[in-house]
Amino acid sequence: MSYEKTHSTQRYFVKRARRIYPAYFFVITISVVAGLLLSDSSWADYFSLQTLKYIAANLVFLNFLQPSLPGLFDGNIIQAVNGALWTLKIKVMFYLSVPLIVFAVGKFRRLPVLVVLYFFLGELFLDDG
Repeated sequence: MSYEKTHSTQRYFVKRARRIYPAYFFVITISVVAGLLLSDSSWADYFSLQTLKYIAANLVFLNFLQPSLPGLFDGNIIQAVNGALWTLKIKVMFYLSVPLIVFAVGKFRRLPVLVVLYFFLGELFLDDG
């Protein structure tokens, strides 16, 4: 309904970004700061390329590229700092697909076309490797 209430696609995307991104940015930033305090690594080792990759990948919703920080959870099988953040890329995918779905429904007015389109978009976006 947010898309239908917004008069332009660009404004819709701005509103969605303003809804998710500030809190997401805060969580990533707090994770890096808390990680510094809790890490087994020295401060010099903590601020490494791995930390920069964590920040960069997570800020663009690609947390699967660098899910861990130096010296955190080293003894664990899964070392992801914020493992549940992967769900936000799904939310972003849905936000991006809403204009396409509205277009497809308006253009084709057939449920099978919409289902197939949505399936392939989901498969493309969820393929991590």
